[in-house]
Amino acid sequence: MKHKAFKTSLILMVVLLFGLIASPAMAGTFTQIPQPNAVYQATTTKIDISGLTLYQNYSSITDGTLTVTFSSPLEKRGPVPTGWATWSSPPWSESATPDVLFATSNSLNMTLSQPVTILGFELEPNTFTSENYTVDFVLMSGPTIVGTINMPIDGSAGARLVAASVTGGSFDKVKIVGTPALGFAIAQVRYSITPVPPGWSKGNKKGWSGSTPPGLDKKGKTPPGFDKGNKNGWYLTLLGRRVSDNEAGGLSARFVLFKRYKRFVPKRGT
Repeated sequence: MKHKAFKTSLILMVVLLFGLIASPAMAGTFTQIPQPNAVYQATTTKIDISGLTLYQNYSSITDGTLTVTFSSPLEKRGPVPTGWATWSSPPWSESATPDVLFATSNSLNMTLSQPVTILGFELEPNTFTSENYTVDFVLMSGPTIVGTINMPIDGSAGARLVAASVTGGSFDKVKIVGTPALGFAIAQVRYSITPVPPGWSKGNKKGWSGSTPPGLDKKGKTPPGFDKGNKNGWYLTLLGRRVSDNEAGGLSARFVLFKRYKRFVPKRGT
């Protein structure tokens, strides 16, 4: 009777959890990302422009997954200092010698082929003075301004990251407006389409299809909540209660949908 009661309550818990995850998302939380640190780079994908032809104009860039279309063509310059004199250095930028795209006016719209949860790029004015920029992140179905970044950027080796993430929402357009009339350059366009749960991070984890809980390195496919290889000593818990091997065998398929929502919490066993 005790086992049957546990099983019944467990099924009820699954229904409640599933209902919680399937409920509509609340309004998104907009967060500016100040520097292109290791976490930012690991959780985003860069659209590589190094193969574009120097001094040619481009109306869009793509990596085959996301296409970014510009309101006016941008001219390929770089790598710095070829065609563009200066840039900043880490930690303010990924590299002091990036390939860049030059916008000849003080404004630019970037339309995305699908909504994203993170978008970022580095920007530097064409003048060698500090200029002010306003960047709106927009969801066009509203249209709704999800968030805005206002920042001064120095044109003399002062490139800065203009990036943001949104949890519980997304955006598919970015509007850039600056004070100078002489244009600016952008570099290192990065994005993320799939939301990343707090405390998780993506990396080159072979065999894993998504994010990885802190403290785990994925080396081969592993059933949700279990360990193999060098992860001995880890066990499956459910809402703080350790689940036995027999119970876990029946739960793995049922709880596979909750893997990315940390319903499986790895803890040290004995």
